[in-house]
Amino acid sequence: MENLFFNTTYSSMQDTLLKIAVFLLIAGLFIWLIHLVFSKLLFRKNKQRKEVHLRLAFLWAITGCILLFNSYVLILLYRNGLDNLQWTSVQFYLGILPQLVTYTALIVFFFMRRSAFKKIIHQPSIL
Repeated sequence: MENLFFNTTYSSMQDTLLKIAVFLLIAGLFIWLIHLVFSKLLFRKNKQRKEVHLRLAFLWAITGCILLFNSYVLILLYRNGLDNLQWTSVQFYLGILPQLVTYTALIVFFFMRRSAFKKIIHQPSIL
């Protein structure tokens, strides 16, 4: 399992696609768990505009997942050592492609959800 999460060397495209799927699945699981905690604990008192609060909890869940992923990347770089990483090698970037895809997907997903949330907030209220 350590080889899956802390290895920065490229072995094959099949392994890279498997790593991308695993990282995205784990990120989705973390988003779901954090959203569950935030929606149950933080916003259970206010019943008005529950949809807005749930969407806000989802944005906080994505932000929390990004923070957890940043911590993982810090540990990855610390364990491999910055001096040992070959920053000019294409093999290195193919090796960290799963982390780059996951990081980019989380940020893009956050901004997509944020723009949808802004549209809901700026709509005129019926009340």
